[in-house]
Amino acid sequence: MLDVDHIAVPHRASLDASGRRRRIAFVTESYALGGVERWLDMLISGLDRSRFDPVLICSDVSAIDPFVADVEECGVDVIRTDYLTPFSSSSSPSAILRLARLLRAQGAEAVHAQVLGGAGARSIALAAALAGVRAVVVTIHGSLLQPLSALKSALSRVFDRVFVTAYTTSSQSSRASQIAMAGRSPKRIRVIPHAIECEGFDPDINSMLARHALGLPKDGPVIGLVGRMEEQKGVEDFLRMARLVSDSEAGAHFLVVGDGQELPKYRMLAEDLGIADRVHFTGRRTDIARCLAAMDVFVLASLFEPFGLVLAEAMAMKTPVVATDVGGVSEVISDGVTGMLVPAADPAAMAKSALEYVRRPELARRHGEDGRKRVLEKFTASRMVADMERLYERCLMAEQAHPKMARVWRSALSD
Repeated sequence: MLDVDHIAVPHRASLDASGRRRRIAFVTESYALGGVERWLDMLISGLDRSRFDPVLICSDVSAIDPFVADVEECGVDVIRTDYLTPFSSSSSPSAILRLARLLRAQGAEAVHAQVLGGAGARSIALAAALAGVRAVVVTIHGSLLQPLSALKSALSRVFDRVFVTAYTTSSQSSRASQIAMAGRSPKRIRVIPHAIECEGFDPDINSMLARHALGLPKDGPVIGLVGRMEEQKGVEDFLRMARLVSDSEAGAHFLVVGDGQELPKYRMLAEDLGIADRVHFTGRRTDIARCLAAMDVFVLASLFEPFGLVLAEAMAMKTPVVATDVGGVSEVISDGVTGMLVPAADPAAMAKSALEYVRRPELARRHGEDGRKRVLEKFTASRMVADMERLYERCLMAEQAHPKMARVWRSALSD
């Protein structure tokens, strides 16, 4: 069984024998803007272009247009399709063949798939095999909520052995979940924590100017949340927490940053809770650092979260954080040192911790400073990109191509 960690990588192994850069196709199921898109943008833009030649293949949904524009600004080729979202027929034979043709036409030597679940991984890996791609790396950004059956686990292991060179997860928690619930081999899964470009998160941004730009009052505490407006992010729990905080802190306001289909529902809930005049819904924003600078406390209320990229962003801004203890969150926050962990779906616990920061400014300052130190030590973009580059090199050295299958399907792909 392949163990990429034990493959020796010679100097500049990512160049082929002729000195040509390795073509890597980044294939993503992205259908909305969020942490995954910010992370992927950072990874692609940070690659060493003297060794790697990236191309992005993604869906044509308009919601990800800003992400695509950012990637194109870096001089990276982008190909958009109508069958690469988790809700499309991307697992159909015709879609797999279409993707295989794209990969072959692009001369991809490696594929790095960004998926939410196993179905997307299988479709992309099959297409890569048909195109004769040498190595397939899969990063699963979603969470498994229940284990696969024994039969599906066995089939998954066989599929991985044949079609996938390596998996990556953003946390040890996600890795353990993939091993226990999906039956994946521990040797095939590497943990490469998500990261941020710390230069873009300056803790010295003027908070009063940030509040003014966002229409927030200059006085009173501001407690905020950043994320897609959907059930997973625990926005309802955040709003119920806001109601409880308001009962104790008459001057408190709440900043909710993000867009999504559930936004009208949450606006209505704020009305029903009698806090609509205190809750500021911004919709989609690109100036996340400014939004975080306006907050006295950041709350991550998610019901499940493989990593929680926005946590690292808030910590980089020295904003004290309260987060639900789910998934890989405890690997980002050291409870009582760089933030506070609370149970999921517990607005009362969130309110208690948020109020503790509001009422103990010295504690908030200390946790904020220690949080930034932790991010600078563990979650920098340069570290993450270097780890990914080493993984690509090892996987390319393994030469996990499928030449026989590629020859069988060559005529089909050329039609």
